[in-house]
Amino acid sequence: MDTELKNAIRTDADFRFAKAKVDLILYFVLIAVASMISTGVCRFLLKLLPDAYGGLISFVRFSLSCLVLLFVTGPMMVGFTKGILDLKTNDSAKDCIFYAFKEGRYLKVVRSLVLYTAVGFVPRIIDLISDVLGIRTLYGISLVTSLGVAFVELFLFTFVHQIIAEDIEVSPVDACLKSIKLMTGQQKGLWDLLISYIVVVIIVVVTCGIGLFYAGPLINCGITCFYERLKENDK
Repeated sequence: MDTELKNAIRTDADFRFAKAKVDLILYFVLIAVASMISTGVCRFLLKLLPDAYGGLISFVRFSLSCLVLLFVTGPMMVGFTKGILDLKTNDSAKDCIFYAFKEGRYLKVVRSLVLYTAVGFVPRIIDLISDVLGIRTLYGISLVTSLGVAFVELFLFTFVHQIIAEDIEVSPVDACLKSIKLMTGQQKGLWDLLISYIVVVIIVVVTCGIGLFYAGPLINCGITCFYERLKENDK
């Protein structure tokens, strides 16, 4: 990504963030709290089961985390992203966090997120097979698969939330394919954009993670503005 384009995206992202800084930070905190509470309840319920199940318990624990992502965090992130998209023309992002939960949108949003969420199951299924069959070589395959999934989610499925926020009727497959199409050949551009936030990331580290509530919304604004630029060029 050339410096001029990167600066233009950063300027647009910073302007949107400045418009609704308090709302975006509060919504990001709400998403984190909702995720922690939901995940905590799931883990508490799992503690009621015998430890003898071993790997199966680990798999169920991860599965429940994915369900939280699908049914709670995911729809809230779609609403959060919708708010950032609307800041292009609006001066406020109020109530955006509950966008997916209103007017019959919820089930449509959940349906559109299914494939995006399901991809994370692949390495965990390999882990479960490893534990059940006792095949240690599969742990290496699981590690490689986990890295592959991380790459796919960061550099290919990057814009799934943006795509769903703009079209809740989009199918799970189309949401991912459209993101892949926009991101084809743009991995370096996204990396350059993320690197430009290195100072913000350092703040997150120095504050032991507390700064994430500031960095998260800011970086999401940058990714959303990057999405809009790619979409315009695609047209």
